[in-house]
Formats: sequence, structure tokens, C-alpha cells
Amino acid sequence: MIVVREGHNVRDLLEPDYWNSDKARAKIDAIKQIILAGSYLPPISVQVIDSVVYLHDGEHRLRAYQEIHKDYGEDSWPVTVTEFVGNDVQADYAHVNANKSDAWTPLQIAELLHRPIEKGATIQEVASNTGYSASTVSKYLKLRQIPLSMKKDVDSGKLSIQAALDSFENKGTKAALSKEKVVSNSAINKRVLSVMRDINFDLMDKEDDGMYTMMFTEEQAKALQEFYKHYRTTDDYDYEQADLPRGAKYISATSLLKSPRQIILNKRLSQVEDGLIPPNDVIDFFASRFGTSLHDGIEGAWTHKNLAQNLRKIGIPPSVISRIKVNPQPDEIDTDTIPVFFEQRAIKEIAGWHVGGKFDAVFDGILNDFKSTSTYSYTKGVNDIKYIQQGSIYRWLNPDIVTKDFMNIQMIFKDWMRTQSLNNSAYPKAPVAEVRFNLMPIHETELFIKSKLAIIDDLELVPEEELPWCNDEELWRSDTVYKYYKKSPETQSRATKNFNDLSEATAHRLKEGVGVVVEVLGKAKACNYCATAPTCSQYKEMLENDDIAD
Repeated sequence: MIVVREGHNVRDLLEPDYWNSDKARAKIDAIKQIILAGSYLPPISVQVIDSVVYLHDGEHRLRAYQEIHKDYGEDSWPVTVTEFVGNDVQADYAHVNANKSDAWTPLQIAELLHRPIEKGATIQEVASNTGYSASTVSKYLKLRQIPLSMKKDVDSGKLSIQAALDSFENKGTKAALSKEKVVSNSAINKRVLSVMRDINFDLMDKEDDGMYTMMFTEEQAKALQEFYKHYRTTDDYDYEQADLPRGAKYISATSLLKSPRQIILNKRLSQVEDGLIPPNDVIDFFASRFGTSLHDGIEGAWTHKNLAQNLRKIGIPPSVISRIKVNPQPDEIDTDTIPVFFEQRAIKEIAGWHVGGKFDAVFDGILNDFKSTSTYSYTKGVNDIKYIQQGSIYRWLNPDIVTKDFMNIQMIFKDWMRTQSLNNSAYPKAPVAEVRFNLMPIHETELFIKSKLAIIDDLELVPEEELPWCNDEELWRSDTVYKYYKKSPETQSRATKNFNDLSEATAHRLKEGVGVVVEVLGKAKACNYCATAPTCSQYKEMLENDDIAD
């Protein structure tokens, strides 16, 4: 029997009825589906003290197993557990180490940091063992002292941590400064220039993880918030989380396709201090605008005033052109309409998350996605499963628009070479290619989404080094090649012939009666495109073992 100690779960702090909430219910139901489907679920972590088995991590999983045992019997599904070895303070550190994700509120983090302090640890010891700076730990500990009403404002996002602490320490609760007031001043130019002149590395404190935290005066913060707000209002891209409430857990269709390790590390990498502007936002805007230029051009061709004329030029008969409607409203579609949709964003709430995405185009119910990609992805099919999963999620999000059970990927190759197309039968014959894929059934897509979200939820507290490693498919690992050299590899720069099978390579060598076969192990390519690689222990180990492709 696994015992859950009272107050073990910090979610109960400001939400005492959490386990009766829809959010908890959705998460437990999703975990139950994973268990009943026989899919992978991280083991429940327990701590044995005086022969009593206490829960260390995984209360949602435990409750899911308990409900299954109640319905199917205690022997129906065995509970997989792993024992945490260490004292209570070390157990507290294990909880804290991964708590830089959106799932935890500031007050919950404050409680987690306070637990080892209660047991005699110093602020510096907590900082050294959790990855926070001593000043950050101190700030969170102070947060526990403010009144309950201010705590609720902080957790809801109405009040920044620093504003709450400043207001409480200087003026009590009467002059708490909300974020809405911080960004309300419209005087941008002179104050932004002043801030830019004032900012330098002397004002920055280096954290234990190598990142920097900059402290702003209230005036500087106002100016930077205004600059940020001004930049966002001049950007017409509809960012996924723009209309979601603060604290809502959001994940895009494309992010869901990444490995659990990459998703978790991405969340931790993007986590920033409450009230500060994300340092990479402006860079991301430039990158996203560049990346969407292709899609904008395609959509622009269909929304151009000369659309009918241009369609006639490529042989579309007038009787068909007259039936085409671009981005029509539901009441504009009848049985004769050929609807064409571009760049429609949709968001659905499921298992305590908001899942969203924006497809490229849908022509008469057929989903089309435009991919600027490499010829390698075409010849090796490394992204085929991801294309199917992404398209299936778009259909799940837009069942009234995406009505066909297949999709077309329009590949535009960045590295296409005519000579390769003439000499290699597997190489694309043109710089563009259309590839058709069958989509997953909608109910399977929803199960895939719930299962992935449950895994993410369960791994959010797991220390980086204990996260499941990316597998060969997720790493885009190339196949092992057996190279036959008629002479010596030292004297022969290129192999005489390559084989994918050792037995075939060996048979060829025996047939020739001379030469040598050299095994060249496949290497991972995906790490070269992963933003979290510098913080990933798997990447570092693979790099040391020369396991990353050049």
C-alpha cells in the first residue's frame, strides 16, 4: 500500500478542491487510457521510511491505478514503482529541480523551495541543489509571507512577483501594482532609449545555470513593457496563445510531435521570470515572419483580385472557377461550392491543456501542407509519420473543414540538384513534389493526443538526466552502412561499394576474393536542429561518442 502524506501535493495550496476539479479528472482519465492501452507510463516514485511506503512522485498515476483496480480488480493492472533513495531533504530537491515549467504557479514553487528550509537547509544550500540563484530562492520564500488575496493575484497573473513583494514591503497591500497598469503608459520612445543606454552587464546577475537575470527599475520595466506591447501590435501574425488566459497550458500540433524529452526541455528553456520580457521573443518574430513568407505567397495567389483570370490561364474551366470560394463562412457553403481555406487557426481544450494549430490550406476538404524541406526527408521518409500525425491533429481540430481522410504534402526542396535527379531513381525529379498520406481516424488521433499530454504531465518534474532519451527515429538516425573497399580504406578515399546488410557485404567480398568491409554506424541528425541540445545530457554524451552527424 502506497501512503500519500497530507500536504504532499502543492497543487492543494490555493485549490483545496483540486482533486475534484475538471482539470484533475481529465488528467487521471487520460492516464487510465494509457494504462488500459498498455502504453508506456513512467513508474510511480516511492520513498520507504520505517517500512512504510510513501508516495514520492506520481499522485495522478496512483489515483488512476486505484480507479482501475476498483473497476477491474487489484490484480488486473500491476503498479510499476521505483524507489527514491535519499533523505527527506534530498527528496524535496528532487521535486524542485524540474519545477521551471508552466504547470507550477509561483506560490507552488515557493512552497516547494520552503520544504527543505523547514528541515534545516540554508538558502544557499537550496540554491546549490535546485538550480535557482540564492536571490531567486529568497524572493520565492518572501512570497509566502504576503496576504492570501495578494497570493491569489500573483497566481492568477494579475500581479507580478516583484510588484507584490515591493508593494507589501513598502506599502502593505494598498498599492499593489498590476501588470495592466505597468503597460498602460504610452510614452515609448524617449524612455526606451534611456533604458537601452542604462542596460549593461554590470546590472545582471549570473545564475547557477549560466543564465542571466536582469533587475529593472519600475520606470525601466514600464518602458520595456510598452516597447514589447508596441512591437506585438505591429505584428499581424496570430500567435497561438494570444487569446488564452494567463497560466493556461498550451501546446501546438507541431510541438506534440516532438519527443517527450524535447518538449519538456523546450518548456524549461523558454521559462522566464514572472514579469520579465522573454529575451528571445523579437528574434522569434523575425524567424517566424521569414518562415511564413512562402505560405503568405501561396495564400496571396488565391486571394488576389485576378484569381479567376489566373485560374483560366492554367486551364481551369469557368464553370469550376465560379464555384470556388476562398475562406467562406459556413452559411456561404452549399452543395455546389468548392471551398478553399487558408491559414485557419483552431484551439481545443483537452485533458487540462489547450491544443492548437493552423493548417496551411484545405482544398475541397483535402488538407494540404506546404513544406520547405530537404531532399533527404523525401528520399528517407524521416518525417512521414510526423506528417501523418500533424495532419491528423489538424483534422481533429477542424472536422468541419478537413473532411477527407487523406492529405497532400507539397514539398519544396531547398537543396534540389538536377544532376542527382538524373542519376538517382529515388531522388525527386523536380524541385517540388506532391506526396499523399492517409490520416489517422479521429478517435485514434484524440487518444494519441491524450496519451502524449499525460506523458508530458508526468515528466514535468523529472530531472533532466532522468528524462527518457530520444529514440533513433526521433533522432533521425541514419542507417548503418557496410562499406566494401577493394583496397585499403587508408589508401582508398571512397568505398568501392556500399551495403545496408552485413551478409551481402561479406558475400561480395568473398566473391571478389579481396578487400575489406568496414561498418559505419548511423549517426543522429536531429540534434543539430534542436534548440535544447546545449542543455541535454543525451546530446552531450552522444557528442563525446562521436554519435552526431556533421
